[in-house]
Amino acid sequence: NSDYFHLRSVDNDENWSLPAHLGPFYIDTTSPSPVTGLVSTSHSTGQNKWSQSNTIEISWTPAQDATSGLRGYSYLWDTSESTLPPESVNLGWAMTAISSETLPDGQWYFHLRGVDVAGNWNSEAKHLGPFGIDTQPPGPPNDLMSSSHQIEIWSNQDEINLSWKPAEDEGSGIAGYLALWDTSDETVPTI
Repeated sequence: NSDYFHLRSVDNDENWSLPAHLGPFYIDTTSPSPVTGLVSTSHSTGQNKWSQSNTIEISWTPAQDATSGLRGYSYLWDTSESTLPPESVNLGWAMTAISSETLPDGQWYFHLRGVDVAGNWNSEAKHLGPFGIDTQPPGPPNDLMSSSHQIEIWSNQDEINLSWKPAEDEGSGIAGYLALWDTSDETVPTI
């Protein structure tokens, strides 16, 4: 990690000058190691893992660089599973955790790679995800109707057959329904 250049001159009678010295020159051509232990401390990962929280917490064990030392990281949030963050430091070398900005609903991935003081970038990023974010409630069921009874008409049948069109949800999908029978026209079923 330290190279010097030395130069002497000689005349035609073989008299040598004192040396001139230049250096040290520090050379580091090796990229830092990738981070390890990349995890989310707030969200689970996977195609069927969803959260109402739109801020994701990430932590890691730092990258190592034995020669020039770690300068920092480039990180990126997007919807692709293998993006290489740009060669632009946007996170300091001492950081080992980060919170995302507020992310819109969808499937998100986190990407991280390091650079050393000499400017050697990791050619491969570490990736984590997908993180499913769904902050919006589904729509209500549509076209609720009875095939056995009419509204406000007396019947001697004690079983009521109901049907509806499924509710729609742009995010995580419909997991089920909560139903309740009572005598009020304004009840909101709750767990």
